[in-house]
Amino acid sequence: MTGASVENEPAASIEPPGKLRLAALVVMAACLVAMAVSYFGGTYAGLPPGAVVFMSLWLLLGVAALALLTRVSFAVGFLVSLLCMLVSWRIAALQGIDLVIYGLLVAFLIYLAMFGFVAWRGVKQPDPAVNHHRMAWHLTLIRIYIGFDLVPHFTEKLFAGPGPRNEDIKSFIELGVPSPEFFVTLAGLCELGIAIGIGLGLLTRLAAVCSAAYYMIATILGHHFFLGFIWASPGGGWEYPVLMMVLLISFVIGGAGAFSVDHAILRRLTLPLWVRRLMVPVRD
Repeated sequence: MTGASVENEPAASIEPPGKLRLAALVVMAACLVAMAVSYFGGTYAGLPPGAVVFMSLWLLLGVAALALLTRVSFAVGFLVSLLCMLVSWRIAALQGIDLVIYGLLVAFLIYLAMFGFVAWRGVKQPDPAVNHHRMAWHLTLIRIYIGFDLVPHFTEKLFAGPGPRNEDIKSFIELGVPSPEFFVTLAGLCELGIAIGIGLGLLTRLAAVCSAAYYMIATILGHHFFLGFIWASPGGGWEYPVLMMVLLISFVIGGAGAFSVDHAILRRLTLPLWVRRLMVPVRD
């Protein structure tokens, strides 16, 4: 075989009704416009300008991805726009911007409906040879959640303004981490990379190894291995981070599946074998 085997193409190409996509676009665009009007009108004038700028940029990128990228690949456009929307939503929550919080809650429910429709149609494909299968959609849902679970973490370190970031710096100081400002930024960038690599499914097998390594380092620096197993123990044991490491490493076995950036790339480009192996297992 000269290239990677790209399976489940019909399932990966399924799209939800256009009305759902339009509804999400309208809600997010309305949040963006309403936030701009409120901020410049003085309602949210006391907010950190950086947080407002980042929230608006991420939301604008999410609108663009849903409107444009989904025309090329629904999976890619959906995943990118969902990531952007979640970052904006988290910034709004940390800064107490109710206008955006509740608006993006509606958008999030629409995203759930879109994913649910695509997964349901993928499972219902009548031909087993092209069906994404229940287990594959099961793993896709787990992969997306694991990747996007890092959104609150990197958002408060990088994009939500000085208040949340300073809280993380304070925590790093208490843990005895040297150069806490630098390592908060580095940790935030690593977590952003996990959200992209695992949540979007980009170079997934490589991302899985790097993500597990990040959790291992964070667990050691947080002294969790010395606090017992149960995560609810004072200070937090190693139960949760090791669970995450095992789940992340599991994606080295089969990659991200059809609903991913990797799959979209492999359908369109001929890549060197070593690059393809970072995405999915390849049979020569």
